[in-house]
Amino acid sequence: MMFNKTALSIAITSTLVLASCSGKNDDETPINSSPTIVVAYVSGDDILYATATDPEEDELTYIWSVDQTTIGTGTELPLVMAPSTITGLNDVLLTVTDSTNETTKYVLGVDFGGSEVGGSGTGGGTDGGGTDGGGTDGGG
Repeated sequence: MMFNKTALSIAITSTLVLASCSGKNDDETPINSSPTIVVAYVSGDDILYATATDPEEDELTYIWSVDQTTIGTGTELPLVMAPSTITGLNDVLLTVTDSTNETTKYVLGVDFGGSEVGGSGTGGGTDGGGTDGGGTDGGG
């Protein structure tokens, strides 16, 4: 049996394009994207700040942690709120989760007594804070 390669190629391409435009996967479940961390940093007054967006405009939660211990939640966290056992230079993990449990993570090197050292992200970050591991502010 002989196939028309051009017709087969067009049929496959058309199917792929239509599937990718539908906004649904094979199970007809709507596709949900991870949040994007727009900015995460330590201010000069020793407060952690973060802003994130979600393509589907889902509600977002922000969790800050050091060594798997939650030190706070929300878009702002004064370093003085961290347990007194956390001292010196530490990696602070920011996890932003949307209402469908899609997450994006970002790591800031923070001196608990100083200021931000640098950062790297995974997930949907912008300005270098995405899967390439750069910092949202270029501090990667």
